Amino acid sequence: MSFQDLNIEPWLKRAVQAMGFTNMTPVQENSIPLFLKNKDLVVEAVTGSGKTLAYLLPAIQKVLRRDADEIGIGALVIAPTRELATQIFNVTQELLVYQDEDEDKDGDSNSQKTKTTQKRKLTAVNYIGGKDSVAQDIRLYKKTLPEIVIGTPGRINELLDNISTKGLEILILDEADTLIDMGFQKTLQSIISRLPKQRRTGLFSATMNDTISSFLRVAGLRNSVRITVNVAMKQQDARTPLSLSIQSMVVPVKFKLQCLLKLLSTTSFEKAIVFFLSCATVDYFTTLLAGMKLPYDIVPLHGKQAPSNRTRHFEQFVSASKKTVLFTTDVAARGLDIPNVDIVLQMDPPLDPKSFSHRAGRAGRAGKRGLSIVMLHEGREEEYEDLLRVRKVPIQRAEIPEGVCDETALKELVSTLRKACKKDRDIYEKGLRAFVSHVKAYSKHQASFIFRVKELDLPQMATAYALLHLPKMPELRDVEYTDEDFTAEKVDTASIAFRDTNREKARQAALEKQALSPESHQPSKKRKKQTEAWSKQKERKEKRVERREKRRNRREKIREARELGTADSVGKAKEAITSTNDSASEATTKPAEEETVPSDSGEDLSELDDDYRALKKEKKAKRVDRATKGKKVDILSGF
Repeated sequence: MSFQDLNIEPWLKRAVQAMGFTNMTPVQENSIPLFLKNKDLVVEAVTGSGKTLAYLLPAIQKVLRRDADEIGIGALVIAPTRELATQIFNVTQELLVYQDEDEDKDGDSNSQKTKTTQKRKLTAVNYIGGKDSVAQDIRLYKKTLPEIVIGTPGRINELLDNISTKGLEILILDEADTLIDMGFQKTLQSIISRLPKQRRTGLFSATMNDTISSFLRVAGLRNSVRITVNVAMKQQDARTPLSLSIQSMVVPVKFKLQCLLKLLSTTSFEKAIVFFLSCATVDYFTTLLAGMKLPYDIVPLHGKQAPSNRTRHFEQFVSASKKTVLFTTDVAARGLDIPNVDIVLQMDPPLDPKSFSHRAGRAGRAGKRGLSIVMLHEGREEEYEDLLRVRKVPIQRAEIPEGVCDETALKELVSTLRKACKKDRDIYEKGLRAFVSHVKAYSKHQASFIFRVKELDLPQMATAYALLHLPKMPELRDVEYTDEDFTAEKVDTASIAFRDTNREKARQAALEKQALSPESHQPSKKRKKQTEAWSKQKERKEKRVERREKRRNRREKIREARELGTADSVGKAKEAITSTNDSASEATTKPAEEETVPSDSGEDLSELDDDYRALKKEKKAKRVDRATKGKKVDILSGF
């Protein structure tokens, strides 16, 4: 179906044509006509399927049909991230620019033209946090009175405290599942509660889940139409476009950085995206590789950057005219439509398996060919391929590039990178933080049956990170390593200076102050060592809950014994708890090197003995009291 067949303004048709689109995608063909017929929609479609135009075109058309005297917000679009909101705003601006042209140029007959009451040009604004203050956004709104408002949940919620929405025609929630997963559900409820009930609502996302289904009632959708658009492939539904080739490479952990650099140097691309597990890892590798003469630019993007830097880096990557690589986290995995992304490389699979298709889908958009490669470690991680196939993601095994597992080349690369660490303390410290954050993130994989920290070769990973030494962390407490290339590095890390002279002066001043402080000459208090790894925290919490449950059961048994009113009942309860604790102690016996959990048996018996003695004392007092009363009766009867 062609865009020219839609019942929309001629200038909107020209705008779409100027953007290079003639025929509608399946999601557009199924959703736009229904939206124009005043239907609420819940749309699930694969990434890169054209969802943005699927809701912007009907939203603009519905605002144009408002009464001429209605001003203010007519369409509200909410996105989970600043980058996605900015992208939607830019697409909106591309469409609105064509309303300046004379409608007679389109050559359509009068019967084809739609009836609108438009007497002024539509305007759009983008309200996102970290750019302007709320007061500035409110002043801008009152000055321009925009008909189309786009933004992130927090800023939109603050904006609605000060403006009226009685003229709102349509609400769009883009990447709805991400909005909820990121914790915006209460904010969205606050926003929706202040919107007119007589409106159209559309939820758009690449995936739908039970949380979305329960949220539909809160969103106020009435008799909504659910549209699911998947890609037909070999008699099954695929979650990724057919134009996207998804591959996996099994790479030994210490060769992963070498493999990344090899792929980027041998693959033809305009733009590439590399996904890492943590923000600290993005910062480290961006800084570390900055000193190498690479045939491409590297731009970092992650959620912990200052909003101004984050926006600047995103715009720098989008507008880059030469080969550029974006180092990022999952902040760039959803919704962003970055043009000319030819390849996506995942240094590690995402923590949430659902995010894999979103990451991969940054390439191969709008029918263009793309390549996505995920690196897996040897062993258990290879099972991740089967998990993806179960989730209807077509993935194929690819061979690693020739020359990647070359020990000599690896030593040269690591030696070069370690020299950079020795010259700048900033790189040295970022490396340690990145390594620790990577291990911490790895332990939080939802597919924990595949990704296990215990099976991760941490010394080899430290070699891949070009660390000068292993950091002090619980996961490394019992790790033995014999990597000569790594252990041979003997550096006085305290002597490594910051290249930034101001930071180095501040560091030296802090060291001098510390040396002169009286407290520095006193023996430091022994700090309790942290002997538990992050990966064991969940197990520790479960055991703590189990102990609390034991204590609760003990109290209930004692209470029942007291209600029976006999000391024998308490004695039986004591025996039952003793036998339970003994069996539990035998069942949970562990080797000496593993963590041991304190038994509650001593505490249980101690408290039970106290209760037992108190009950016996109470019973004895009652017997004495009855005996005394009986004697008094006998004495009286003798007279």
